[in-house]
Amino acid sequence: MKRILIIFSVIAAGILGYIFIPGLLKSGNKLPVLTSSGDVKIIPRVLFITSGVDEGRGKISEGVIVALQTFGKHGNFVRLDNRDVLMKPKVLSGYSVMIMPTSMGYNDGDRKYSLSYLSDYEMENIIKWVKDGGTLIAEENIGRNTTDETDRVNDKNDLNRDNWKLAEVFGINMKEIDLHGFSIEEKDGKIWNGTVRERTDADEWALVPSEVISDKVKVIAEWIRGDEKYPAIFSNDFGKGKAYFFSSTYLLHPSNAGGISSIEQIEKFYEYVLNSANSFRNIEYEINPWPFAKTSAFCISMNAGGTAEQFKTLTDFLNNEKLKATVFIDSSLNSDRRKFLEENKVLTLQSGLFSDIDLSETEYSGIVREILMNEQLYGRKFSGLRFPKGKTNFWGLIYADENGYNYESTIAADHLTGFEGCVFPYNISVSQNSFYKSLNILEICPAAKTDQDFFGTSETVKEYFEEDQKKDAQLFSGYLNDFFKFDVQKNNGLMVYSGSPQYTCYSEITMQPLRKLTDSLKAGNCWMTSLDEVSAFRNKLSDLSVEVKDSDNETVLKIVLPADTEIEGLTFKLKTKPSGVKASSDTDLKEIKGVYYVTGNFRNGDTVSLTF
Repeated sequence: MKRILIIFSVIAAGILGYIFIPGLLKSGNKLPVLTSSGDVKIIPRVLFITSGVDEGRGKISEGVIVALQTFGKHGNFVRLDNRDVLMKPKVLSGYSVMIMPTSMGYNDGDRKYSLSYLSDYEMENIIKWVKDGGTLIAEENIGRNTTDETDRVNDKNDLNRDNWKLAEVFGINMKEIDLHGFSIEEKDGKIWNGTVRERTDADEWALVPSEVISDKVKVIAEWIRGDEKYPAIFSNDFGKGKAYFFSSTYLLHPSNAGGISSIEQIEKFYEYVLNSANSFRNIEYEINPWPFAKTSAFCISMNAGGTAEQFKTLTDFLNNEKLKATVFIDSSLNSDRRKFLEENKVLTLQSGLFSDIDLSETEYSGIVREILMNEQLYGRKFSGLRFPKGKTNFWGLIYADENGYNYESTIAADHLTGFEGCVFPYNISVSQNSFYKSLNILEICPAAKTDQDFFGTSETVKEYFEEDQKKDAQLFSGYLNDFFKFDVQKNNGLMVYSGSPQYTCYSEITMQPLRKLTDSLKAGNCWMTSLDEVSAFRNKLSDLSVEVKDSDNETVLKIVLPADTEIEGLTFKLKTKPSGVKASSDTDLKEIKGVYYVTGNFRNGDTVSLTF
């Protein structure tokens, strides 16, 4: 009888815990602790530790772009942060996956910000985070040195559990050896299809795992030279979590930018990680990156150049197509055009700063003056901005972030001729002269090529003949279609058209690329929206956490949001059609090309129950 009472008490306590504990965790709008119980999980959120590149003006490394786009298309929110977050365990607890690269270009700065230099406190927080359910992805030399520049490697060239706390997380001890003659070979061929890295023909001293101290280590690829073998890429189950280790730099950096792996291989690896992190799922489900079950998104942005007639052509087009556009305005507008723009409801006006000149090297006082003068000129507080000439400014980003701007849209996305920018908005990390900060302002990247690149001839010739316009329009249409198909659609991302009425609206012929593009996107389940709406939606996603409880034939998704937040059109993407959908608010079940979507307006505490 005593045993029966004890069993019933434990069951009752578990039920009460499931009902009441999440409510306590949500108080104060805090995210729930990861894996708070054995049967309640959280759809993964990702933290990427990086200080940014290009002198800290908002650009990010190519490997960060791949991560953002891979996780983004699977609906996993990604935040970029610098290493200060490692001293904030409550913040860490809101993320399920953490990527910590030590390669150059990711955490360049001084030794304070290199991830090779970790304090015992930081390593202890990492250890606890993984033990509590986090998935860690780290590279060679992680925590090799102390923050006072002491090398933890002992006089025998060993890095082990006695001098390196992370040894227990990765399940290995390390030794520094010469890798001359070694190659990296994948064991099962699922990601790299054989050879990961060709044999090295020069001396290269590096740390490699010399001893496996955990029986839960799974080797994905090995260093091999003849009969000698050492783990090169591997994972270790640790507590409720998992740690992945790459014992060669640049394996998560794309080969077309000087790394070792292809973009497709890096994507496959991150999807492999997601599958491992989501192994509790009975079915495949994820948060759709865009609302209303849309599989991509599109915005129109314009600079302020153009005549009154050209602006009228633009607004007529927007009205007819029921679209909106964002115009980045500066001091160049005369009073008539300004009045026309301010009275037009299809246009949202945002700041292009006061002067149409390169401000990338302007110091703090100068760039702040540019921002404030534009606000003063138009008598309004803007929420978005675009720097002139496509060049951001470090101090301008800092000031905009601290003074209520939600987004900026300057850094171009180009994956056709290079690999820059991202087709998902990301929060900006900045760094300069040993100053590092992760901002909350979003970078929303426009397409790299603008209408001026194709119709700029209109400025330099006496007469821009129709035949020439048609040729240029055909080239521009080809570029826009390729950019959407190969950069945006492939990643379920966002396309931002960047232009100016001066060129786009020069004639009916030069309007055709934009007309044709919008027609095709409308027919292709694309969210036709504005930069402001994209910013608002993505910022709400940054506050979203979804608890998951699985049973034999039922999955319950529970929304965790700040108390006053509602996400309209929030969508869950399902691989399998549910036999039943029950929700605490109105929902729609849609099928699009064999994929199922559950969409609705959700607030904190709302639930969706899916049966199969």
